[in-house]
Amino acid sequence: MRFVNTGLSFEKINAFYDKMIEYLNYAEYSPGWKKGIYPDEEMIRKAIDTECMHVAMDGDTILAVAILDGNYNKEYKDVEWKSGAKLDECLMLHALGVNPEYLKHGIGSKMLTHLENHAKKLGYKAIRLDVLCGNLPAERFYPSIGYDFIDTIEIYYADTGLTYYHLYEKTL
Repeated sequence: MRFVNTGLSFEKINAFYDKMIEYLNYAEYSPGWKKGIYPDEEMIRKAIDTECMHVAMDGDTILAVAILDGNYNKEYKDVEWKSGAKLDECLMLHALGVNPEYLKHGIGSKMLTHLENHAKKLGYKAIRLDVLCGNLPAERFYPSIGYDFIDTIEIYYADTGLTYYHLYEKTL
């Protein structure tokens, strides 16, 4: 497995997300993603252009994708984060997806380890993220790899509307 964040084709990444969303439409638990809304084309293009899109590959096969950047929801400002790090000292995780054909193979854990090492090299103090309440696989996954549950807050996103999200943070 190798990790890349440059030289990525928008078409290939977008097709991967479309495949993920189709799979999630039939999954028991879902992050609430909707094709064309989240992740949308502008978000994907920007992440690729700024080298914030990270991809785990095996040959030409995409195993997992994630965006790691400084973009955060405005509600994050009012949260008491465990690390005490300022928002500009943290990176936010968005749109982590594992290829459905490779679920339960440790790909998500390896991707997060890669992202954490990347953030540390850049001098960041923590990684933060939010998970739609009721997305049980994600709610179990993040604490199992060292992410602390911080709070439950209401956040508005275009794909889910105003709803509750669990916040997680890992101090680096």
